Amino acid sequence: MAKKLTRRSFLRGSGGLVVGIPFLESLRSEKAFAQQAFPNRFITTYYGSTTGSARYSSPDNYGPLNQPLKLALAPLQDYVSKLSFISNLDFPVTNVAPTEPGPPGSARNKQHAGVESPLFSGMAAMERVAPVIRGTTVDQIAADFLGSGSQYKSLQLRVQAASYNGRTGARAQGTSTSVRAENGRLNELPMVESPKRLYDMLFAAGGTTTNPTTQTLAKNKSALDFVLEDANRLIASVSANDRQLLENHFEKIREFERSLSSGGSGGGGMQPSTLPLNNPGPDPQVNSYSFGGWADETKRGEAMADMIAYALSTDITRVVAWAFTHFQCWLNSQMTGGSATPSGSNGVPEIHNDSHNSSAEQIAKNCAWATGLLARLLGNLESVQEGTGTLLDHTFISFVTAESKNAHGKTNYTYAVAGMGDRINLGQHINGNKAHPALVHLDGLRAIGLNTNRLGEVSGSLPGLLKV
Repeated sequence: MAKKLTRRSFLRGSGGLVVGIPFLESLRSEKAFAQQAFPNRFITTYYGSTTGSARYSSPDNYGPLNQPLKLALAPLQDYVSKLSFISNLDFPVTNVAPTEPGPPGSARNKQHAGVESPLFSGMAAMERVAPVIRGTTVDQIAADFLGSGSQYKSLQLRVQAASYNGRTGARAQGTSTSVRAENGRLNELPMVESPKRLYDMLFAAGGTTTNPTTQTLAKNKSALDFVLEDANRLIASVSANDRQLLENHFEKIREFERSLSSGGSGGGGMQPSTLPLNNPGPDPQVNSYSFGGWADETKRGEAMADMIAYALSTDITRVVAWAFTHFQCWLNSQMTGGSATPSGSNGVPEIHNDSHNSSAEQIAKNCAWATGLLARLLGNLESVQEGTGTLLDHTFISFVTAESKNAHGKTNYTYAVAGMGDRINLGQHINGNKAHPALVHLDGLRAIGLNTNRLGEVSGSLPGLLKV
């Protein structure tokens, strides 16, 4: 077995089921290991609302992050040495005709879905043209650069299970943050909104049409039960350090399965899941939900955060586009931030209504729901050892929002980046000096080793973010 292991290795079991294993130094010769450095990874994360006012979001001073983070970003406090914030970022905004592009890299002066095209592709937004994003997105550029050799060149995921509004701008709400130019056309890549489907993708053999994990969970069996013999043999053959790494890795798999099969409430007084994670079934119809909908998105996001780390650590993929919400977000804000502000639609508090009518503190609490999911991902990546570093050290991560400090705001954004400490100045609050927000992503491409000076129509770099 040791001679067959490569960067991406699996234990294969009955029923077409596979279990990925992390990189193990002891199973490679010194020569082979020298030739197989750990690959870089690339993740974008997106929250379709606002961070809230600077009072509850941006650090007060530029320079080292030596003060406690404010409410909207507070869940990231444990990782301040592994991330940096870039504030004072502005989109150029245009008011040209809806079917015409504005100046290069410009956003639309519209309520929603006006910044995603320049943010993710660097291309100016157009209001009445599909897809909303008008160029190949940064995650797909990264996938072309990094993805060769992994099972999936990229994964596209979204936590919010449905738009929860079938009337107002539903087309824009449901679009993907991931777009690829193919044969002269722009194609949206569908986003997986079901943790159960994601689990099946990660554990089912490539190309199979069967669904072994459905039967596995129904019989209360772990995926590991199907590969137990090979797993035990592998554990016995490696060094003590790698043995601990494997045991931790296998325990995480069991945690994934327990999370998916529980199907109960999300904790913290949350209501029972609308779509039980052990068998979510087909995606819900948008018109079956009202404003302030909820499908246990906290639990969905936590499961995704765990599985993203698994997928990266086993080289199933190296690139992930992870949206926490749709472009306009009607998630139940009683669940995300304890809101008591009734909406004008049906009286249920929801994030979009809060962004207009709730206190600055409440808006920041809703954002903290998203950064809490990001923090879980950072913790997972930091827990996986790779050589003398961690998986987080080999991963670039961005956290971006649709709106800046207020509803519909398109200037004075605060974004975050994490990981890749050998390429990025971490532990800093950096003044963006009115630079284009897409430069966060362009510098991310440079951090993973891509020699480029342009993302769509946007070029340049953020002073102080990348190490010289």
